[in-house]
Amino acid sequence: MCRASAQDDPEHHDRLQALTRIEAAERDQLLDRFWDAVLPQPAAVPDQMRRSGTPELPPEPTAQVDAWLELTELAADPDFRHTVRRNADWFSQHASVGFDQASWPHRLAQVLTLAEPLIAAGVAPGDERAAQPVAALAGAYAAAFDRADTPEFRRWLSQQLQQATDPRVARWWQLVTVIQPAALHPDGPSLHEEHRRRARTTAWLHTALHLHSHTDPRTPPVDHSRRPSPQQE
Repeated sequence: MCRASAQDDPEHHDRLQALTRIEAAERDQLLDRFWDAVLPQPAAVPDQMRRSGTPELPPEPTAQVDAWLELTELAADPDFRHTVRRNADWFSQHASVGFDQASWPHRLAQVLTLAEPLIAAGVAPGDERAAQPVAALAGAYAAAFDRADTPEFRRWLSQQLQQATDPRVARWWQLVTVIQPAALHPDGPSLHEEHRRRARTTAWLHTALHLHSHTDPRTPPVDHSRRPSPQQE
């Protein structure tokens, strides 16, 4: 016996009718109000995040209806708004006076670049080879916050970043992709892929930081390339 599709569901049909009665401009305003509420002013994140996080429904939405309604429920959720705003403000609150916050996305991108080849090679976050990107990550935050990169700082930073992790944020971007697939997005597949890549790399780095948080950055790393062979020992 075949199951009826979501499009054949009477409740889905009612939701579709309700959604199509909302003007496109009004739908955009729903998300505009969300971004206005959660992004610090001036925004410390690239404008493209706001643009890519505001998907457009196709002229005749079907499967996108439920995704859109879930997205608007998230946008209207006071707790979710508070969490996103808190996380957006966190860096600014800890940055040292005079630090050029506009340079932070570039600095962070440099750290991600160090981690990406390791991820592509299947290196686990707990591997000793992760120590280099972890040092770069901790060092970048320490410089921005005018703090010393110590084991204590790394443990504090790891705890802070873990607290800032909210699965609802990942869900937001999943819904965006359902509503407006990368191929139909004005910024193209590259921007969607960029968000996925950054999310994957950031999660790997946060895990690596946690696993390496007891490492003293003042201790020189072991150079295994110079380790003697069994015949030399």
